[in-house]
Amino acid sequence: MKIAAIVPAKDEAPTIGRVIAALQSSPFVRRVLVVDDGSSDATCAVAKRCGATVLRAAKNKGKGQAMLAGFPDGASGRSGNRRATGYPSLVLG
Repeated sequence: MKIAAIVPAKDEAPTIGRVIAALQSSPFVRRVLVVDDGSSDATCAVAKRCGATVLRAAKNKGKGQAMLAGFPDGASGRSGNRRATGYPSLVLG
């Protein structure tokens, strides 16, 4: 069974590429989802360039909210709950 790795990140442009590469090299990881929590640097762009799926918040909401944004909503394959987290929903299927 493979998993989706949820990576909350804020201003991690210098290191996020190495984190994504390490996760992608794991035989247990199917998808890497980076939740960019209001970064003011290039975290979002670097994560996308490295092949991660990215959710982005315009302003910082905190690590807990970032993690919640990445959790699947039941079996639908949807990620996030806009009312609970303020992040948009993302279909991961």
